[in-house]
Amino acid sequence: MSYSRKRIGKMVVMALALAVWLGGTAQASIVLSHTGDNNPSDEGWIRANSGYPNAVGMAVDDGGTPAWWIKDGTTSTGTWFYKGESALTPQNLADIGSYGFSMRATLKVDDFTPTYDETQGLTPGIQIAFEDLRLWHLFSLGSNDDGNTTWKFSGGSTAGSGTGGLAGPTLTGVISGSGYNDYELLYDAPSDSIDVLINGSEVVTDYVSHTKTGFAGILKDRIYWGSMDTPGVGAGYWTSVQFEAIPEPSSVVLLLLGLIGLTGFGWRRRE
Repeated sequence: MSYSRKRIGKMVVMALALAVWLGGTAQASIVLSHTGDNNPSDEGWIRANSGYPNAVGMAVDDGGTPAWWIKDGTTSTGTWFYKGESALTPQNLADIGSYGFSMRATLKVDDFTPTYDETQGLTPGIQIAFEDLRLWHLFSLGSNDDGNTTWKFSGGSTAGSGTGGLAGPTLTGVISGSGYNDYELLYDAPSDSIDVLINGSEVVTDYVSHTKTGFAGILKDRIYWGSMDTPGVGAGYWTSVQFEAIPEPSSVVLLLLGLIGLTGFGWRRRE
């Protein structure tokens, strides 16, 4: 990469930072969030559970880290998770369809026996689906015999009910240690693909999958997090969760990027 191109890259970063500072607060797009040991039901999330007391949710102080503990303690019917799709507005859905979304979570896996049921997908973990986008993704967490955190990501289904074979590949990985980690599912609507980031590093890039038969009237829209993998047993300490619909770029961003493009064109001609 030439020196001038490096300068252009730095200018892009500076321009985006300036745009956020100038107009980011006016474009806030956080749909729902969970923080620390707050009860998610008091933060706007809708609790869905069965099999109580096998599935438990409670506030905990995990060695000084406030968190909300969610456990699926049975291999039969016990589930406990939170839903956020009811908070979506028509504008949120329009933004997601045009630009994308971000689902972030910070948690630690605890007391887990993995089985990874594809039809459920939270062990603990995240399930995201948008009917109109024909989009369905599962991000599940567990632990191995060495005490390290494991992850699994998959997407799509060949059956409209979500119980058929996967339309996309199943990807797995291991994170050293058993502490808290930051996870993000980032959907980019223009490229119709999802990236998965763990602790800020991409572990899945440009993942694309769709159903063959569609989701109409079946899966609808889903924003789920917690533990609901029926055959599995697992728990997580959730200290942060945030779902954000990516809004239309502000006029400030478009102006600055346009200026950068013109500047870069001028430098390219000089070269």
